[in-house]
Amino acid sequence: MLRNWILIPFIILLSGLTAGCSSANFGPLNFNAAPWHSGEVSEYIMRNSAGESIGTASIRIASGADANGNAIWNLQRDLLSEGDQQLSVVEMHADTLRPTLSIWAHSRDNDSEMIKTAYNGTQADLELT
Repeated sequence: MLRNWILIPFIILLSGLTAGCSSANFGPLNFNAAPWHSGEVSEYIMRNSAGESIGTASIRIASGADANGNAIWNLQRDLLSEGDQQLSVVEMHADTLRPTLSIWAHSRDNDSEMIKTAYNGTQADLELT
């Protein structure tokens, strides 16, 4: 009888370990509807440690359609600080939030640079100017 009581916890432990060895079935990653609304704008004043204004930043969100008529979100960030201007834009599929296009541009005085990335499946094509 004592032997059965020792055997029961061993069987429970063994069955728990066996269940942990099974493979998990993962489904596709699904997102809920975007938590933002088209036309939202957030504007910020940047300040240094003395509290003086040194620039502005804004974030804009807009819905739209790509060249094929697919629904997209467009997220844009503008930054202006002490002569520097930066622009970041990301276009993404509305249903998966996967990017289709991103642009980063920086300019100061007469100098400018831009990185444009087009996404297609697992491929990303970069254009540097």
